[in-house]
Amino acid sequence: MLNILLDSNILISAYPDLGKTPEPTAEAARALLRLANEHGHTTHYHSLAMQYDFANVPDRSSREWRRMITSNHPALPEPPRIQLEIALQCGNPQQGSNDWVDHHILAAVLGDAVNLLVTEDGNIHKKARRLGLGERVARIEDAVAYLRAIAPQPADIALLPLGTVAHTLDAGDPIFDTLRADYSGFDNWLQKCKTEHRTCWTVERDGRLAALTIVKWEEPPEYGPGGKTLKVCLFKVSEQYPGMRYGELLLKSVFDYAYANQAASAYVTAFPKYQT
Repeated sequence: MLNILLDSNILISAYPDLGKTPEPTAEAARALLRLANEHGHTTHYHSLAMQYDFANVPDRSSREWRRMITSNHPALPEPPRIQLEIALQCGNPQQGSNDWVDHHILAAVLGDAVNLLVTEDGNIHKKARRLGLGERVARIEDAVAYLRAIAPQPADIALLPLGTVAHTLDAGDPIFDTLRADYSGFDNWLQKCKTEHRTCWTVERDGRLAALTIVKWEEPPEYGPGGKTLKVCLFKVSEQYPGMRYGELLLKSVFDYAYANQAASAYVTAFPKYQT
């Protein structure tokens, strides 16, 4: 999850003063806050920047409005001071000036207090590039696109593991080829799994097995927690589908099954060459 620093103009854009015309960036700013909230990112404001922003707003009702919307977001804790690198690369402006406030905001990025700074201030973007921070300082639209890109995607329902029994498996499926190479008695073992109606879960792609696991219940071991013991007899993801997280989907199915059936323990064995 990300810690995101919002320049004051982002919050002002998302929550314009009552009765005032929304800014062109208002919709994108609200989308940014919504995405951050939905996916567990934290949006901070910089207390120093807000302090000087409030001081420059002459209308009392506008100041109170800004204080109210700011209170919905946490202040960045212990914001870093301006580092020497910022002073060397971007100058040493007068205290209280806009540039001085901008340098404090950039110090939070340079000091790794936040993952991302979102601002529409072109001057801040220019200085960020000078400091090598350009990729961590984004405009609203770019930040929205980034949060959407990194958001977890819902699993394809068609690819969720299917619970079944072993005798429904096609012994000729290519997923079994490497298993036969590792274990000369594989076909006899698979036949035994079928006749015992062992529980399994499969993920299929294009009519072939993309991932598969087979389990069975065993008697409690002589030593250990006792109770029902679930053995994961086979756990395989096809080499054609690396990085698709099919293994995680299978594991969830196994754990859900073990929990639902009150398993006291579960285990798997592996050939030495697969142990890490």
